[in-house]
Amino acid sequence: MEAALKVYSENEKHASLPEQIIVYRDGIGGPHMREKVTQKEVNEISTAIKGFSKNYNPEIIYILVDKNTSCRLFSKTGKDV
Repeated sequence: MEAALKVYSENEKHASLPEQIIVYRDGIGGPHMREKVTQKEVNEISTAIKGFSKNYNPEIIYILVDKNTSCRLFSKTGKDV
C-alpha cells in the first residue's frame, strides 16, 4: 500500500492523495474466515497508510466478492428481458 501511494503521489497529474481507497477482495471462504481476514487486512492497510503520512486519513472502502452466489441479473428492454 505504501508503494502504491508513493507512485500515486509522484505522478504529476495528482495534486493530492486520494480521499478514498477502494479494496476489492476475493477468495475468502465462509463468514468466520471472511470476518477474521477482513479485520486483519483492514488494520494492516490502515497502519500502512498512517506510516505513509500521519496527516493522511482517507476513507477505506472494502468490497468482498463472493463467486458462489445464485444472484442473476437481467436487462429489461421494453417488454423483452
